[in-house]
Amino acid sequence: MSRIFITGYGAISAMANTADDHLPFLSGEKTAPAFAPSRYASTSLKHPVAEVKADNETLRHIDNDLTVPDFHSRSTLLHLHAAKQALKMAGLVADRQPIDLVCATTGAGIEVTENNYQDLHSGPLFKNFITSTISTTIAQQLGLQGEIHMISTACSSSANAILLGARRIKSGLSKHIVVGGGDALSRFSLNGFNSLEILSADGCKPFDENRNGVTLGEAAAYLVLEDEESAKGKNILAEIVGYANTNEAFHPTASSAEGEGPLAAMQAALQIAHIQPSDIGYINAHGTGTIVNDLAEAVAIEKLFGNTTPVSSTKGITGHTLAGCGSLEAIFTLLALNHQQIWPNFNLQTPLKETNIHLTTNATSAAYQYAMSNSFGFGGNNTAIIFSRFNRP
Repeated sequence: MSRIFITGYGAISAMANTADDHLPFLSGEKTAPAFAPSRYASTSLKHPVAEVKADNETLRHIDNDLTVPDFHSRSTLLHLHAAKQALKMAGLVADRQPIDLVCATTGAGIEVTENNYQDLHSGPLFKNFITSTISTTIAQQLGLQGEIHMISTACSSSANAILLGARRIKSGLSKHIVVGGGDALSRFSLNGFNSLEILSADGCKPFDENRNGVTLGEAAAYLVLEDEESAKGKNILAEIVGYANTNEAFHPTASSAEGEGPLAAMQAALQIAHIQPSDIGYINAHGTGTIVNDLAEAVAIEKLFGNTTPVSSTKGITGHTLAGCGSLEAIFTLLALNHQQIWPNFNLQTPLKETNIHLTTNATSAAYQYAMSNSFGFGGNNTAIIFSRFNRP
């Protein structure tokens, strides 16, 4: 079975338009853009969000060699931009070999469809998007000739895209595969979270004693995974050594108070990686800023890692990017691993009192080999991925 190497990544979020441009914000060298009410989503809600700083017309022309029809959704544009970055970094040319794709989304361009809700008989002008619209468009625009897969498992979606891609590489089903996902803001997601009464009125504060809910964001992020033969001689960014998905099915929108699902996912990922909890040098937590889910994740982490392993959530500056958070935060974890840094918990002032996990408040240097990224979704869909720093001969 092949090892799983990462040779490229790309991302766009409220912070930056390329993956590496996120680095100074994560390290604290630059101040991340403040959360603010949406400029581009059609909503009457005034809750702060983390929105990509470009309108659709700007996004459509951000890559001059892509010809994207006007009807495509904002979600599709974000996906295309991130996937193209990843392919370019990996040096893959689509017409020279079949490249597979695993794409993830929750909204699938619903920000366009919902505008036609009151006129369901608008004929040929009716813009209807399904999940496969994004994946097929990416494949067509970027010339990908391999297998195409689409995943939608709520907020663990793009983490599960990475997991599926890793399993395909390991089993020999794929040699090169582009994996990731994303979402744009929409009335559907904003109103949905608002109906659950978990939207923060002043910005999310993950793992803070005074946390009061989620801040939604938009982003897309992709990674390129390759097998050993294909990655030979390339700039290998990291190796995926462990991964697991569990489903506790405790509640449609909440984790169990004991964190049973997250705990099982992290334990299984460690078993696949053949390492111990003490080997993990940094955990990029799911940490959304909600009362229930942050506590459940913290309880699970404390059971497995105690209070020595550094833990942080980066959603305090990106917001919760829904289907995009797994792959976006996987890239943040890679940046931390390769720069030997620990990212802080942004917006953390008073750590939650119920547990004693090691919540970091400043970017710090540290020497470590393994890092874990957690992503959890509605319905108890829990995913943990372990990355290893690549030690060049």
